[in-house]
Amino acid sequence: MNDPDFENQLRSIQPSRPTRSLEERIARDLAPAPVVSAGVIPKKSLLESLLPAFGWAGVGAATAVVVMLSLNLTGAIGPQPPAPQINPAPAVTKAESAENATVRSEVVDASEEGFVDNGAQGVSRVVRYNSIERRKWTDASGAITLVEIPREDVVLVPASVQ
Repeated sequence: MNDPDFENQLRSIQPSRPTRSLEERIARDLAPAPVVSAGVIPKKSLLESLLPAFGWAGVGAATAVVVMLSLNLTGAIGPQPPAPQINPAPAVTKAESAENATVRSEVVDASEEGFVDNGAQGVSRVVRYNSIERRKWTDASGAITLVEIPREDVVLVPASVQ
């Protein structure tokens, strides 16, 4: 059998007619939904209309606020201790602070963030460093003050293109 004969046989094939029950099921599935006649819609109370909108989380939060306020207003928490007295530190001159100060830096994280073309400078690699700088002072009475300062540095490192 050659190609034109085969194609002619394919063209002569016709699909079979669907059964009557299949046509009825398709018609039933495609039919528009029945219209409900206008009836009386029951009126919702204020509580029923507000609770779904705000959710039960709002009711729980409101209850928590009311409980906290009632405990605070009645004094059920108990007497508050007096606030500690803070004595001002004696003034320290720059010379004294420079003598007693120690500075340490610690690199916490370093990450590479790709390459950048800087035009005349050429291609550079972007490196981000996260570090903590610790400064420590000791005054004349022996009290130690420690300050930690977080730092983030972005450095462009020249990259040679071969």
